[in-house]
Amino acid sequence: RKKPVLANGSCAVLAGQCRRSGGGLWYRDIYEFSECLSLLVSDGKLRQALGESGYDYVRDTYRWDKVEEMYLSVIDDVAATAKVGVGLNG
Repeated sequence: RKKPVLANGSCAVLAGQCRRSGGGLWYRDIYEFSECLSLLVSDGKLRQALGESGYDYVRDTYRWDKVEEMYLSVIDDVAATAKVGVGLNG
């Protein structure tokens, strides 16, 4: 818990999650990986800050009520689109 992430920056999803959450570092090659890892190993305050930011982001973004709200919104949008489609065709 509350651990920072060291993510492969070649994956846009992982790099984006690191940016949005403030919960980790990302690298694009072996040199950046080495530098990021050295930084995380040597800087306890940074590790703690990144870990706490990531934890807070996940807690606030992926709580069940938030996930449920997102799914219900998508379902409502699909249902509204289907009704409009039915009205146009029939």
